[in-house]
Formats: sequence, C-alpha cells, structure tokens
Amino acid sequence: MTGGLVAFIAFLGRFGANLVDKLLRLRSASPNSDEHNRQCARCGIRCVSGRHVRIVSRTMSLRQAPMRASGVDSQTAQGGTRSVDLKNIIFDKATIATLTVNRPAALNALNREVLEEMARVIREVRHDASVRVLIVTGGGDRAFVAGADIAAMAKMSAVDGLDFSRLGHRVMESFEDLPIPVIAAVNGFALGGGLELALACDLIVASDKARFGQPEINLGLIPGFGGTQRLPHRIGHNKARELIMTGEMFDAKTALELGLVNQVVAAGDLAETARKLAEKLAGKSTVALRQAKAALRAAFTMEQDAGLRFEQEAFGIVFGSADRVEGTSAFVEKRPPKWQHK
Repeated sequence: MTGGLVAFIAFLGRFGANLVDKLLRLRSASPNSDEHNRQCARCGIRCVSGRHVRIVSRTMSLRQAPMRASGVDSQTAQGGTRSVDLKNIIFDKATIATLTVNRPAALNALNREVLEEMARVIREVRHDASVRVLIVTGGGDRAFVAGADIAAMAKMSAVDGLDFSRLGHRVMESFEDLPIPVIAAVNGFALGGGLELALACDLIVASDKARFGQPEINLGLIPGFGGTQRLPHRIGHNKARELIMTGEMFDAKTALELGLVNQVVAAGDLAETARKLAEKLAGKSTVALRQAKAALRAAFTMEQDAGLRFEQEAFGIVFGSADRVEGTSAFVEKRPPKWQHK
C-alpha cells in the first residue's frame, strides 16, 4: 500500500471520528443548555423541544434558496400558481399577494385538498423574494373559514383523524414560519380551523360581521390545528380556557377587546383596510421585517433566555445590512429612506 493511500485512509478515520464526536455532543446537549445554543447559533438554526428548526438566515443577503419539490412545476414557479392547479384556492401573486380560500358553498371549510393547496401556495411564496406581504381571506361574504370539513371528518378513522391533524399543523406552521408578514382579513365566520388559521397569521383585521370561536368541544373534539397553543398566547390562558372548554362564539368587538384582532372595520372597508396595512408593511425594510418576525416568533417558541440571545443575533444581522446604513443615514439627513432590501 502506498504512503499516499495510507495517509488518505488515516485522514478519513480522523474526519469520521470528529464528525461522530460533534454529533454526540449535539445530541447530549440539553435543548436549553449553553452548549446547545452555541451550536444552534453557529449553524443558524433554533431548537424547539430538542428539534432543530431553521428560523433565520445567518447570512446578510436574501438570496433565494433552491426550489424544492412542491407540486408546482418550474413554469408555474416562474409565473405564479396556475388556476388549473388550484380548485379551492385563489392565489393572486404580487408584491402584496392574496390567498383566498374559495369554497363559499361550504363556508370555506378546510378539508385535505384545501390544506394541500394552501401548502403548495405557501411554498411558492416562500421562494419568491418579490412577495413582501401575504393577505389571507375567505371567498364570499359569509365566512373567512368556518372550520374543518365536518362531513369529511365524520367518515375518518382514529388514524385518519390523527393524520388530518398533523397535516393541519404543518400547514398552520408554514404560515407562521413565512419570513414575510401575513395578514388575516376575516370577513365572516372564523371558527375552529378558521380561527386557528387566523392565529397562524401575524396580524388580524376583522369585519364587524366576523364571528370567532373554537367550538370543537360541542362535537366531542378539541382544537386540532394548534388552537390550544396559539389562542392562550394571543389572549391569555384564563380566557382561552373558557372559550375552548365552553365552545362559545364571540363577535368582532369582543375579539378586539381580548386583543385577538388588531382592527375591526365595516364589512365594506375590510379589503381596503387590509390592503393599506399591507402597503405600510411593504414599505419597510425587508431585512428588518424578517428579523423582527423571527425574533417575535422566538418569544413564542423559546425560553426567555434563549429568546434574548436570539434577539441579539437578529440585531447583529440587521446592523450589518445595507438597509441599516440607509435608514440611519436618512434619519440624520432628514429624508425618507430608500430601502435596498439587503
């Protein structure tokens, strides 16, 4: 055996040993330990209950990640999701994009097909840097989303029900994890899965005709798309317990008083109000908005110590951006900033 080959084999042995050692140390570190957090920080991911989840790029630029298999072909990805591909969703792709759940005859109820179409749209939005804000609403004038499709659920086995809940969770998390602001424009009933969809959005603007609730208890069920976790975070545990355990519905005024929604407007003004809010957000630095959303998300998913460290990292990222230079310069020079979004 030649000396070069022997040296190469020895190198492979050392490389493999080092890799195994790193994996063992990462696995052994507790989710909230300093060692674990240091390793999370180095690779640019956060840890939730021991599971690594990417939340923010460690790089300063906003380069697009490669397209993943998403059920949308390359031609569609370039020009938007085609209507022939979506039966229950209307997707208007633009700087301010709109996703409309369009099953008005069923009060926009969520079934497996609707959830899968939502997931496809969200994947496209995630990989399109031209989209800066997403508005989510319901078709017709009666419902945002009136809940999950109960007729379909009645035919499910226990295994089917668990699988349906897992699909719903994945879709709601995909809304929540989008790096851009997501606005729910609630135009009617937002019950069960509909309220859970609104809770997965960053901001909620409601029509004065909107009605909210988690009525699953009346069907012998509990919220299955994240309501037991996100509702207490929005309105506090005490009131969330009451609403989930009684299944009572409440109006838009009550939702505003509880801090669930950000604004309540006349039904005829809902679309315009949501649009104006989206335009205000689209006029901010994309870099700063993304890091602000990531840090706010960390407040929900991390212990406070880890969240505070995460904020420091996010602050460092924005401080190194061209937009920070432009923003501070514009302030000093008393002129509007011209964001480069990098």
